[in-house]
Amino acid sequence: MKSVCGLFVVLCLVSVTLAVFGGCPDPKEGGEASAYYLNEYENTLGAKCLDGTPGMYYHQPGVGSGVHKWYIHHMGGGWCTNVEDCYNRAHSRLGSSKGWPSSMDLDAETNYFSGDPKINPMMYNWNKVYMVYCDGSSFAGFNNSATSYKGMNIWFRGRGILDATIDDLNTKRNLRIATDVVVSGCSAGGLATYLHLDHWASKLDQGAKVVGLPDSGFFMDYEGPPNYQGYMKWGYSYFNVTSGLNADCVAAYASKPSESWKCYFAQYTSPFIRTPIFALQSRFDAWQIPEILGSRDANLINVFGQNLTVTVINNLLNRPRAGVWLDSCYHHCGGWPNIKIGNEDMPTAFEQFYKTEGRARKFYFQDQKYPCASCCS
Repeated sequence: MKSVCGLFVVLCLVSVTLAVFGGCPDPKEGGEASAYYLNEYENTLGAKCLDGTPGMYYHQPGVGSGVHKWYIHHMGGGWCTNVEDCYNRAHSRLGSSKGWPSSMDLDAETNYFSGDPKINPMMYNWNKVYMVYCDGSSFAGFNNSATSYKGMNIWFRGRGILDATIDDLNTKRNLRIATDVVVSGCSAGGLATYLHLDHWASKLDQGAKVVGLPDSGFFMDYEGPPNYQGYMKWGYSYFNVTSGLNADCVAAYASKPSESWKCYFAQYTSPFIRTPIFALQSRFDAWQIPEILGSRDANLINVFGQNLTVTVINNLLNRPRAGVWLDSCYHHCGGWPNIKIGNEDMPTAFEQFYKTEGRARKFYFQDQKYPCASCCS
């Protein structure tokens, strides 16, 4: 089974034919976001990375008008595809909390965290949280038992890391008195946003305004040559992700256990999401085309893009209080604030949606065929 090198917040494209994860840039030292390890939750909530080290996150406090407002980002980075792949991943920053710096300059990593109001007009001075992704299951798995492989215990405790992070932020960083919370992430972290958005909302103060902002997390259920559906179904079972998925989706599929794995996909989870959500997605996703469709044929890519468009409209956009930014740029994650549809960019579109709680324009659609170089400008 192929492994993939996912994202270190921004896209780090590495050939998925690599047998071991690697090649992503190291996080930068010296920023204002401090690292917090979830040591005390290892036994109570099982907050362990694949290698058994404690889960962790970074927090940069908000200032001024943003002191009680929060941007929370699930880091991306693909998924484990089999036991050996998980073993290899456990020896990298995608499976361990070892080697991460004590602080990070989040502004330098991606524009979601930018402190420049010209780049990030609504959230530039908010609290910023970067959740380190070290479980291989989009923060969803919870297997009580470790897998012993090549003399090493491998743990699948993503949901434990998620719950420990929520508890730690609530009790120690004042998230419990937040007025505004944007839950986000890109790639596998974008999928985590779809899966866990309602769970986040349920753990926050009832007066807090909570909105989801998943980026490039709407992975199509398509079984092409790369066998994407196959290894996601394997992970669903092996990681025991059922308890870490959207509860309403799981309940809806309870009578169809052979199809319960579908709740691990955004397209099947989307209709059950209750919290307002604004999705950022490319029709021609630069990871999905080679790793799900498995083709460079322009005709097949355009059909794939059309199918994704229809699925997003039917399963996500048609639900209440949902918005979608669907561009035709060949990219995976990012574009904030560089990609434009008409005269608007992503930050402006999201701010309009956020401030009107979904009553503003919902659908930003760049209806162009692949390839479209001008769509990325």
